[in-house]
Amino acid sequence: MDALKIMQKQLNLEGMLYIKRIQNNFVINAFYSTFNTITILGPLLFKAKVSSDLVKEPLLSHYAVDHELFHSLFTGTSSTLIDVYGSRSRCLMDHYGSMCSDFGKNMCNHAKNTIYEDGADAEGLRMLYEMFVKDHSGEMDNQIGVDDTTMQQAFFYFTSIFHCEHSENTHWIKDTHSRGSVRVNAVASLMPEFSKAFKCKAGDKMLTETAKCKIFGQDA
Repeated sequence: MDALKIMQKQLNLEGMLYIKRIQNNFVINAFYSTFNTITILGPLLFKAKVSSDLVKEPLLSHYAVDHELFHSLFTGTSSTLIDVYGSRSRCLMDHYGSMCSDFGKNMCNHAKNTIYEDGADAEGLRMLYEMFVKDHSGEMDNQIGVDDTTMQQAFFYFTSIFHCEHSENTHWIKDTHSRGSVRVNAVASLMPEFSKAFKCKAGDKMLTETAKCKIFGQDA
């Protein structure tokens, strides 16, 4: 932030607008259109942003694509789909509402306003996890890096980076997404794989022994 303040003093308006465009490109990384197309912006393909020495796959790029793919099934332009999903979509809204109370830091949208993004988050991460397990069959419990982190834990650590916020007050209350802290914890607490990876115990907020609020698939 100090560097930004210095630039604000030294740059003219055109220079600051250029910096702002760069910042926005790293926040708005991909989007789905009603023509069933996905647009991925350049920064999301930048290796240093989407890869690491431990997890070679560009997980963040895959996560964004999975999220946008599910917008074909979670979109405000076809809001009747939410009614078709019935109790499954209500389960998601109730869950995100409770997560907002636990992790929202007093700045949350109502879950009914974020359901289209929440649904894409939840189903997108589940699909990405299935792909990751296939690529690392037999390696998920292997320890990598420091602090005895396992490959399974690394998956959740790395994908959570996607929703980092530099300030508790950066979330715009009219945003159609849940705030970052809710997006990370709400999806993870729906997945028994997370509970297994971090050995959640009875009474832990994040514990789930079975998949919850699945919209699609065998357990839906």
